[in-house]
Amino acid sequence: MTQTQPPTCRTCGAMVEHPGRHREWHEALERLMPDLRAELERTQGAELPGEGFTF
Repeated sequence: MTQTQPPTCRTCGAMVEHPGRHREWHEALERLMPDLRAELERTQGAELPGEGFTF
């Protein structure tokens, strides 16, 4: 029996079991820290297109 990997968040790179909840977590952080997405993109660099979820 093969186990599938949980989806990966393209924003932060975390493996997530519940993409909807994880997206809500990102939205809450973005409200508290409006520049968080830009900082993550700056520190992690460009992600490969088509991999993981975009939140």
